[in-house]
Amino acid sequence: MNWIILLGLVVIYFSLNEKFEKLNKLVKKQTRQNQEERGMSKVIQGLVNKKCLINTDEALTLVGKAEIEGLILETDEEWIKLEYLDKNREKKISVFRIDSVDYISVIE
Repeated sequence: MNWIILLGLVVIYFSLNEKFEKLNKLVKKQTRQNQEERGMSKVIQGLVNKKCLINTDEALTLVGKAEIEGLILETDEEWIKLEYLDKNREKKISVFRIDSVDYISVIE
């Protein structure tokens, strides 16, 4: 009887240990992503009042293509405020999340 209990405890220990390792990896990955986003936001804050070409999925809904050209008006740790010309060549201002940005090229 003691063997069965001991074997059960060993199985439970290894099962929980594996789950804790997976959870620890997920926490480290999330922490790394948060640090990358903060780094990206600091870089983008240096681009305020500059005309840029931004590649983001959100540009598809705004101008109908993956890249949007505009003037970065403001940024914080999560958001970008951008002035751009829409499909009808009218000035618009939109706000979108930094984590949706694939890359940014400075035009001027």
